[in-house]
Amino acid sequence: MSSPAEPDKLFEITILRHGESIGNFENRLQGQMDYPLTELGIRQAEALANRWISSGICFDHIISSPLSRAYQTATIIAEKLNINQIETDPLWMERDMGVFSGQTFFFSMKLTIFLRTLSFYRYYILGVYH
Repeated sequence: MSSPAEPDKLFEITILRHGESIGNFENRLQGQMDYPLTELGIRQAEALANRWISSGICFDHIISSPLSRAYQTATIIAEKLNINQIETDPLWMERDMGVFSGQTFFFSMKLTIFLRTLSFYRYYILGVYH
């Protein structure tokens, strides 16, 4: 606890999702696959930065995932808001989707159904029951 002469510090944290990426456009589970922004994603980041500028919103610091879609978004925001440095931290990367990374949602759903079916028959044929 701080003394009366030293008020408590107040931090506001804004969490921002990246603009549209190639993976989003192609309807893929991105996970930690590195897809850059589309032209629309770049325009989305620019529009948000311009909105923050017109609203008088400013930031002291930017932390970004090292994945290009997030870092591109952060770079656009930083340039428009005159923020000199972007810190990257892998803790902000998306969850690794394993074998599903880079696959379309449709393919991932089919694969999930196949694997569940295979698992069911494996247990049924081998007589393994829980």
